[in-house]
Amino acid sequence: MKKYSVLFLFSVICNANAFFNDTIKVKDPSLNEEITIEITKSTKWNPSPTVIVLHGCDGSQPHYQKWGIVINNWGYNAVFPDSFSNRGPSNICTQPTSVSTYQRNIDVSAVAEWVSTQKWHKGKIGVIGFSHGGWTILRASNHPLTDKISAMVAYYPWCNFDLNTPKIPVQIHIGVKDDWTPISRCTTIKNAYDFYSYENTAHSFDIDAPARRYKSNFGEQYLEHNPISTKQAEQRSKEFFKKHLGDN
Repeated sequence: MKKYSVLFLFSVICNANAFFNDTIKVKDPSLNEEITIEITKSTKWNPSPTVIVLHGCDGSQPHYQKWGIVINNWGYNAVFPDSFSNRGPSNICTQPTSVSTYQRNIDVSAVAEWVSTQKWHKGKIGVIGFSHGGWTILRASNHPLTDKISAMVAYYPWCNFDLNTPKIPVQIHIGVKDDWTPISRCTTIKNAYDFYSYENTAHSFDIDAPARRYKSNFGEQYLEHNPISTKQAEQRSKEFFKKHLGDN
């Protein structure tokens, strides 16, 4: 019995993933200076492909790190760069261009280059982003600054009509009821992407929280969790990354 307990504890320790902090330096032309990007990461014990997670306009929140569990279960490392804190604001929902998708594209490329040199990484790199992070993905896929990224997934992004020539495979998930990043903005570009829309689904549908109103640059937007859409989008994201990143 004692031997079983020791083996069980060893198994738990070896299969658990922990969060660790790191930093990298990024040259930000918009600020005309070099800044430090804070990074949280949840790595597999064996070298594995990696998925970079881009937070929304609300900054680096626990919700996004919960995706680390999902991503680790898919067989990948998860890396969470904080694009806001060392640029001044921690939340830009009422001023979404105060940190631009151009600046965050620089972060994405720098983090991808950094990941490619880490001992815990092996194989390809993907990116998943939410809202402002999803918008960044559309920008980064159309104007890549690195060749280290193999696939990207954007949840409820702000669609720009000129972001219609992605150089990297991108999957998009967006709700038909989204009144913050409306699906109507995606009409002219959706055929350029692996695009999925979800009925009866609002903004931030993957966040398991009560329905609420959130203040943005447009006023107050309606946010609501939809477990059915969440499950469908998560499965599609998993399959998309498996196709483009491969298995561990």
